Amino acid sequence: MKKSWILYVILFGIGMLGCKPTQHSIVGLYKSYTHFEISSKIQLYQNQRFQFEAQQGIVFLGGKGEWRLEGKHLILNSDTVVKDSSYIEFTNPIHNDSLTILVCYELETAPLSGAKVNVKNKQEWLQLKTDSNGRIKLPNQFIDSLTVSNFAMLTLNKSLGLKPTQHIRVVMMEDNLGSVRFKNEKWKIKRRRLIETIDNQRIVYKKRNK
Repeated sequence: MKKSWILYVILFGIGMLGCKPTQHSIVGLYKSYTHFEISSKIQLYQNQRFQFEAQQGIVFLGGKGEWRLEGKHLILNSDTVVKDSSYIEFTNPIHNDSLTILVCYELETAPLSGAKVNVKNKQEWLQLKTDSNGRIKLPNQFIDSLTVSNFAMLTLNKSLGLKPTQHIRVVMMEDNLGSVRFKNEKWKIKRRRLIETIDNQRIVYKKRNK
């Protein structure tokens, strides 16, 4: 009987530890569907940044900022300063004849998959999409202009007029029309769910694999 009681305590303790959220376990994409015309999602990144998007009919809302853990609660704070537009950076030197274009949200740890990338040169207009790592690889070539677009982001239109000697990184910024602001917003964490409470109503966000 005593051994059974000790075993129960050990298993209970392990279960409690397993349920406690960590900065690693909470990272991911969460989606909520409260109504057939209302949906929202929040992406938590490893660098403790978040991106929030919501749709109400034909109205799209969005926001971004920083998150942190407090016990079993998620605390959200929106950015107070928002950059005006998406921008381009040149990164590592090209050592062969293959060019990599990385498209990301703010930081390289937050790649954007499925972003549309149009590369225009003198001979053709290439219409491409980024892979699951936010990257496109193509033969290095002279580029007249580069256009990058993604849902809820400000489209980048950049005239280059050169053959790159360095790989390209495109940093996409959110479209701030109809922005959502969080200030010490506290959401409850329950296993693979985030629970937001607004006017005594609960909105449940379920974690998705992708």
